[in-house]
Amino acid sequence: PLNMVAKLRILSRALSGNSFVRKGIVKLDRTSVRPQLSSVQVRHLHRNCANPMPATYLRGGTSKGIFLDRRHLPQDRASWKPIFLGLMGSPDSEYGRQLNGMGGGVSSLSKICVVEPPTDVQKAEGIDVVYTFAQVGIRDADIDYSGNCGNLSSMIGVYAVDEGLCRPRRDAMDPELGTATIRSLNTNTNKAID
Repeated sequence: PLNMVAKLRILSRALSGNSFVRKGIVKLDRTSVRPQLSSVQVRHLHRNCANPMPATYLRGGTSKGIFLDRRHLPQDRASWKPIFLGLMGSPDSEYGRQLNGMGGGVSSLSKICVVEPPTDVQKAEGIDVVYTFAQVGIRDADIDYSGNCGNLSSMIGVYAVDEGLCRPRRDAMDPELGTATIRSLNTNTNKAID
C-alpha cells in the first residue's frame, strides 16, 4: 500500500496533469542576486546555468505558477523583485508574452508562490506551512503582494509535502480516501487555508 506522501505525490501529478509539473533548476538571466544553496542542491545544478535556483512549476485549477522554497531566496524581500521578474520574463512591454521567462503573457500564468516551514509559534497554532503569493506584472515591472490566488493555494500543501517542508498531521488524514489536510498560512492576507 502507498503511504500518504506517495498518495499526495500521485494527487499532485493528477491535479497538475503531469505535463504541467516541472521540477528542476531555472536559469535567472536578469539578476545578479545568487541565493545560498546547500551542497546537495549545488550537486544537482547544471554547470552552464548562471544564477541557478531550484523551482517547481505547478498548475492549480486554471492558474500556473512557480513555487519556490523561501530558503533559496535572499532574506531581504526587496531583493526578490529582480529574481521574480527574471523568472517570468517581465517586463515585456513590447509584446506582453514573457517569452524570455516562464510567464505565459496572461495574469493567470504570471504567478509565484514562496513557501516555507512555519515558525514554532505558527506550528503551535496548527499551521503546517506558510506561503507568500506574488502576482508578477507582464508588461510592467510590478510585483503585487496584496492578494492571493485560490487556484494556486490548492497546490501549496502538495508542494510542501513533496518538498519535505511539512508532513500531514495524523489527525488531518483520511486513510479511507487517501487524503490529508494541510493547513497553510497566506502571509498576504494573514489567513489560514485548509
